[in-house]
Amino acid sequence: MSRQPNRRRSIVVNKRTQWRIVVEQAWPAGLAVLITSMGMCFFVTQVMLEANELAVELPSLPWVLVAGIGFVVVSLGVIAYCALRFSHRVAGPVYSIRRTLQSFRDGDTDARVRLRDGDFLTDLTDDLNDILERAARAPDDTNAKTKATASIEDRAYVEANAEVDAEADAEVEATCS
Repeated sequence: MSRQPNRRRSIVVNKRTQWRIVVEQAWPAGLAVLITSMGMCFFVTQVMLEANELAVELPSLPWVLVAGIGFVVVSLGVIAYCALRFSHRVAGPVYSIRRTLQSFRDGDTDARVRLRDGDFLTDLTDDLNDILERAARAPDDTNAKTKATASIEDRAYVEANAEVDAEADAEVEATCS
């Protein structure tokens, strides 16, 4: 399978799919950061209230709260970026696979899936390229196309049924003779 070292022009390849991936990947970590930061804010506020009641001055304590809020903002940004980058590594190959299949369907028998370094779904694209190669080699043989596009389990099923069909045909011929 060939991989292209160049980069995609846009990090958002398939908005709907990537949005779903980002939400699925980011919400647990984002929720954990928010809950933890809310707890920290609560405790810092409590310490500030207790310090005021005791007439103790803690000039650095409000900055702890500001640093905590900054941490939350940066953490949520990093979480969103990592989730978007992950979605890009999945949605990009899906987009490439769909584009290749459409080209093949439209008659381009040389169409193959080409991914970039670091993309996911490389095993799937290797298998798909193998299927496309087999189908392209036997364009007039419908049976070969069927075998090329069938999954491994389907291939075994087709081959077993072909043997059973051949035996049944032989029996019918023997009976009719």
